[in-house]
Amino acid sequence: MNFKSQIRLFTLQHFFYSSRYIKLIFLLIFCISNCRLSQEIAKNNLQVETERDKGSFTITEFNASGKKVIILFAPSIWKAEILFEENHSLVPYLAKYGYRVYLVQISSQENHQLKSSEALQEILNTESIEDYDLGGISTGGWHLTQIYKDWPRDRPKARKIFFLATGLDYNYEKSFPILYKEFNLKANFTPYPQYFLDPSLNQYWLGGKIEQIVPRADLDLPQEIPIAFFWGKIDSISPSESIYPVYEKIRNPKLWKELSIANGHSKDYDHGNLLLDQDTKDDVFSEIVSWLKD
Repeated sequence: MNFKSQIRLFTLQHFFYSSRYIKLIFLLIFCISNCRLSQEIAKNNLQVETERDKGSFTITEFNASGKKVIILFAPSIWKAEILFEENHSLVPYLAKYGYRVYLVQISSQENHQLKSSEALQEILNTESIEDYDLGGISTGGWHLTQIYKDWPRDRPKARKIFFLATGLDYNYEKSFPILYKEFNLKANFTPYPQYFLDPSLNQYWLGGKIEQIVPRADLDLPQEIPIAFFWGKIDSISPSESIYPVYEKIRNPKLWKELSIANGHSKDYDHGNLLLDQDTKDDVFSEIVSWLKD
């Protein structure tokens, strides 16, 4: 083999080994990156299994760098994605204003009040949180009605609590739980247009069996914590008559806010667009954040 051939062979070998090393380096970077991503997913999407009832609730963390903490309880009749999947959803809106958001989904129908208290304590214990706000969304607000019952004295309570589209007292004719039982018996049912006006929200509708509602006499809403009620004027699931009997009995500082054209909003809100709508972030979520800041 002449000298030129040797040089050519050496060059090819060098290029081959260099390419291998480059590929190895890129593969190593990819693995490190994905390992870090997996760790973040494992940290921010935490499946918590209690000793009493494994898999009874799920906690998902959003915007871990947020300085303020808010803990939301997701509705049982809607997929939780309705709160974070779109850019104009509630969770991204809260994150935009500096909130670290914990979203709790109660998967157990039985003893859901007890499970909500366990979930809240799990968050407080794991993260050593002292200052936080609480929010109940739609039927997720039912989880807050007894959350501080038998609460440990060494655990902090919320700074403020808000309910969005949450009915609490259904002791009236043709209330949502009564009609819903009949509604679920119908074949091929769709909640539009009976429960909300936007058919695109059907993709988020979960339906199914609803949890047991706590009677008004057994409600244990803390009297020392400011509480706000945000409800839609044409909400057929959580109308004003399902909220006001509870609201009027609360002695602590409180807010009663109807989302409607009469109150300066872009529309009269129903149950669906209170949770997700192009105008909701400016009309509804801004009201919530403004109240939390006060």
